[in-house]
Amino acid sequence: MKNRWIWMILSLLGFASACSDEENESQREEPSAEYGTPYVTFSVKGRIVDAGHQSGIRSLAVNVAIPNPYDPYYPTSVSTLTNWEGEFDLQLTNSLHGTEEGRIEGVLRITDTDRELNNLYPYTEVPITLETDPDVDTSGWCVGGYKLEGLVIEMERISEATPARYNISGQIVNKENAPIAGILVSYDEAHTTKSKADGTFCLSGIVIEGESRPTLTIRFEDIDQEQNGGWFMSEAVEVAFAPNPSDDRYFTAEEVLVMLEEQSMAEYGTPYIPFSRKEAAADKQ
Repeated sequence: MKNRWIWMILSLLGFASACSDEENESQREEPSAEYGTPYVTFSVKGRIVDAGHQSGIRSLAVNVAIPNPYDPYYPTSVSTLTNWEGEFDLQLTNSLHGTEEGRIEGVLRITDTDRELNNLYPYTEVPITLETDPDVDTSGWCVGGYKLEGLVIEMERISEATPARYNISGQIVNKENAPIAGILVSYDEAHTTKSKADGTFCLSGIVIEGESRPTLTIRFEDIDQEQNGGWFMSEAVEVAFAPNPSDDRYFTAEEVLVMLEEQSMAEYGTPYIPFSRKEAAADKQ
């Protein structure tokens, strides 16, 4: 009876629980390792360039396929698109173990998905070999890795006759640098536009077959009579175009400033109107 009362008093003071915790701690076992699946990492980095001018080819779909030794019909695969420099970076993992040779064979598939926007390149398959990657972190379930870096692939266009494309933008002003609206801007009858109220214009989509040209003749004609504040003399301007760094068949001319002189009716007589526009001008009168 006396011992029972002593035990109750010790329990209230916390000694009993402390002893119990020590006993439980001694009986505890070390936690078992979590379950997982060993895996291997694969890394393929490279660049795709045009065989002619060696500049990067953008927007190519690049797919890498690593054979699966357990099922040849379902290889390990991942895809990406090349950036503006033609670069690509493919990273993937698989629960496969490495080979005894320390290397793995694969295939790189390249598809031009945007067609003529980057000059049209053919579908291409490139066999590749990935070597053992000594820098892979194998502290967890990763059992190793393979990599291929610095790969450069040259591709030739399907046809060198890909037409060159030209875009031009700028502003038309008078001698006082005031903007002129309603000026017809044209390369030919199929490629025309008019200057806006602030004198700006943008003429795009000019397509020329054959050899590209560093300059084009762009015509500026006042066809609205005096609606834009005067009669302005027509001009034919030789405009210089710069090729796109990543596509030598795409040319642009930006911030082109064109100054037109106003002609006096008393001094020059009837203002010049292109023959094809005479009927339209007569109708307005």
